[in-house]
Amino acid sequence: MNKKFTITLALILFITCISLSSKAQKIDYVITNKGDTLAGQIIGERMSWFKFKSQTDTKFQKFTASEVAEYRTDKKRYFSKVLPGEEEPTFVMRFEDGPISLYQYLKYTNPAGNNYILRWYASKNNGPLVELKSNWGATTSREERKENFEALISDNAIVLSKYKAAHSYSFDIIESLVKNYNMTSMASNKSQE
Repeated sequence: MNKKFTITLALILFITCISLSSKAQKIDYVITNKGDTLAGQIIGERMSWFKFKSQTDTKFQKFTASEVAEYRTDKKRYFSKVLPGEEEPTFVMRFEDGPISLYQYLKYTNPAGNNYILRWYASKNNGPLVELKSNWGATTSREERKENFEALISDNAIVLSKYKAAHSYSFDIIESLVKNYNMTSMASNKSQE
């Protein structure tokens, strides 16, 4: 009887855990320009706005890039930034964080989602964004984008030499070198402490 009870109890706990995890709802976060952090659900994400419903509200409300500093969904972080040459802020995803942060602007240009504009921007020590790379419709020349990148990494001789030796300016090279720059910068800061 005791063994049967234990098996039954284990089965009930297993079914309960599965049903709770299947009903678990993802929680998104919004950080307003005022510094308030809101938890809830985000839908209808666009380049300059989204709709948000807090955990206590029943209706969605619209938030613009002018009202929001940052939002997080599905482990991705989006920041409201004014892109070079623009006047109004837009949301860009930060995918590398450190002394040099990398941001991605992605805009689909048709409903099927197979055509898109992809631009990468960088910011050093929370400074203004500079354009680094684009698959189409860049706002600066290729030479200017390469100069922007070189200026970002110029204070790290090892990373700069790796860049010059690569003879390439691809998305993969940029990401790899920025990660390397950030790791060596953070390691150097720790050794100085």
